[in-house]
Amino acid sequence: MTKVSKSKFYQDPQNIIAVGITIISLCALIVSLIQTSLMSEERELTREYSRASVWPHLDISANKSYNKNDRSLNQFAFTLSNSGVGPAIITDVKVSYNDSIAKNWWHLFDIMEIPDSIERGINNSNFNNRVIKIGETFQIINLDDNLPLANAFFERGKGFSIEIYYESIYKEKWKYHNGTTTKLDDFEGLTKEEQFR
Repeated sequence: MTKVSKSKFYQDPQNIIAVGITIISLCALIVSLIQTSLMSEERELTREYSRASVWPHLDISANKSYNKNDRSLNQFAFTLSNSGVGPAIITDVKVSYNDSIAKNWWHLFDIMEIPDSIERGINNSNFNNRVIKIGETFQIINLDDNLPLANAFFERGKGFSIEIYYESIYKEKWKYHNGTTTKLDDFEGLTKEEQFR
């Protein structure tokens, strides 16, 4: 544009209005992009808060007491509890003894080489594929009524290991193993042979 045509351009009120509208439109576009970005961040923060507000936390404890005279067990049980703020959906359980995988409690007793002379009656609850509510605690195995088995189990307990894989209602996954909880990002599940039933 020459100086004359520039001068003519700015003298026409419609051109000034068009430039003003263009500048206002660009400002509105920039504000809209910033708002969209902020709303996206806010949505993500809300999602993170929602996930955190339903985080389950499982823990296993051994409840035992001893006879004062001979230090043998007179009470022995494993309890599983959810001390988190959301339900825990147990998807997989793996129990092993010295790296040998057990299919169930009786198979575990065989792997532990508990003598056949000891009766194998137990009180147990199935906890694989179970939903554990907030604050729920239950016994997964109780050997109070079979103290010879409880003592044999306890004596050999050093190689005993249990892994519990569970998820929240948002499908976030964790693994509980020997008192430690680990968040999992790409866990697809245990094989059928590894599942404890």
